Amino acid sequence: MKRLLSTLIAAILVPVVLLALTACGGPTGAQTPDTNAKTVQETGTTQAAQATDGQAKTGKDLKAEISLMHFFVEGDGRFKAEQASLKAFNEKYPGVTVKEEANAVAQHETKMKTLLASNELPDVFTMRTNWTEDFVKTNAINPCDDFLNADPEYKSAFIESFLNIHKYNDKIYSIPFNADYNAIVYYNKALFDKYNLTYPKTWDELLNVVKVFNTNNIIPFAVGNSNPVIIPTSFISTFMDRIAGTEYVKNLVWGDAKWTDGYYAKVLDYCLQLADIGGFNKDFNSLNFSEMPTLYGYEKAAMTSIGNWLAGPIIDNSSKELQAVTEVGLLPSLPDGKGDPNTLDGGSGWGWNINAKLTGDAKEAAINLLKAMTDRFWAKNLVETASMNPVLKNIQFDDKAVSPIISKIIKLPDTISGVTPVFDQVLQPEVEQELEKATQAVMAKSITPDEAAKKVQAVKERVLAK
Repeated sequence: MKRLLSTLIAAILVPVVLLALTACGGPTGAQTPDTNAKTVQETGTTQAAQATDGQAKTGKDLKAEISLMHFFVEGDGRFKAEQASLKAFNEKYPGVTVKEEANAVAQHETKMKTLLASNELPDVFTMRTNWTEDFVKTNAINPCDDFLNADPEYKSAFIESFLNIHKYNDKIYSIPFNADYNAIVYYNKALFDKYNLTYPKTWDELLNVVKVFNTNNIIPFAVGNSNPVIIPTSFISTFMDRIAGTEYVKNLVWGDAKWTDGYYAKVLDYCLQLADIGGFNKDFNSLNFSEMPTLYGYEKAAMTSIGNWLAGPIIDNSSKELQAVTEVGLLPSLPDGKGDPNTLDGGSGWGWNINAKLTGDAKEAAINLLKAMTDRFWAKNLVETASMNPVLKNIQFDDKAVSPIISKIIKLPDTISGVTPVFDQVLQPEVEQELEKATQAVMAKSITPDEAAKKVQAVKERVLAK
C-alpha cells in the first residue's frame, strides 16, 4: 500500500499483520503480470534443513561477511519467520557472518533511498517494486534471472504471477516473499443464515442483502475511508476488473487505455450507489480503516471488504464464536460486466535483491541468504507465525497453528480462476495518489465521477510524458 497506509499500520495494527501491505505502484517500465496463473498452496515440506535448498557450496566451504537490511522488526508478523530462516542459514553456513539491521518500514524506506544516493547499499535488502527503475538506472542491482534459472527447483516453486510483478524490461529484479490479496470479503455467515440470505454473487443479490440488513439495523459493509486508499483497494480495483475485464485493466495500467473511457466513472457510480442505499456505515468517510475490524467484531456489521493484511485485527476483535462462523468470499459481478467474477486482485509490492557490487564468495553467500528468506521453510513459517499468504505453490501448514479465518484465507486462492492487478501495487505512484484523492472526493460528493476520471487521466498523461 502507499506510505500513508504503511505508517498507519505501523502505528496502529497488531503484530500479526503489521506492515503486511506496504506495497505501492510498480515501476513505469514493469512488464504486465501473468494474471491468469493459478494459485495452489496446500502441500510442501517442513524441515528447517531445506531452508537453503539448491545452493552450490557446502556451509563449511563458504566464508564471507555480508550485511542484511529489512523492515521485519520485532512486532512485525514476519519477524519470527525471518529469525527462523536466519538461524537455519547460520547453522548451514557457519563460515558466513551476517550483520543484520532491521528498521520500521518508514525508516527503512528513508535509509534505503539515502544509501542508494550515496552508493552504499547493504549486501542483501528488501526493496519496493516501484524502486526498481531507479535502482537499475544507477546500476545498484542486477537481474535475479541467472540464479533463478540456475536453480529450477527453487524458481518453479513460485506462483508465476508474483514473480512477474517484480519484472522490469522483461527481467526479474527482486524476489517476492509474501502475497497480498485485496478485496477479500469477510462475512458473518450466521447473520446471513438468520435472515435467510445467501452470500451474493451478483450486484442485484448484493442490493437485496443490503436492504435486508438495513431493515434489521445491521451495517452491511464496515468501511473506513478516512484513509483514501481503502475504497480503491477494497472495491475499485476489483470492480474495474469485473466490469471491464483483466486485459483492459492491464492496458489501463501499462498501455493506452484511458481513465476517461467510462469504466472508472461507472465503477464510482456503483460505489456511490452502495453508499447511498446504506451499504456502508454512515460515517464511512470519517472512520479510520483500523476501526473496521471493531465494527465487524462487535457484530454491528455483517461484512467488511479488505485485504488479507487486516485478518489479524479482525480475529483480535472477534469472539471465538464469530471466528467460527466467519467466511471469506469475493465481491460480486456487475451488470453487463466483461470480467471474470471469480478473480481476486492481489500482488506483492516488496522483494529481496542483492548489491550489484558483490563478487565471489560474498555474492554466493548473499544469494544463498536471499533464497533462505524466500524458500519453503520461510513460506511455512510465514503462514504459521505471521498468518500471511506465501508466494510459493504447494505449501503445507498446520491448520491448528492458525485461526480458522486465516486457514480459509490461505486456501481461498485455490478456489479462484486467477489473480488480477491491484492498482496500489502496479500504478505509477503519482497516478495511484491521484486515484485515491479523486475517489475519496467522489465519495464525499465534492466532485463527480467524470471529473475524477479526468483528473486521474491527466496525471497518467503527465507521468507518461516524462
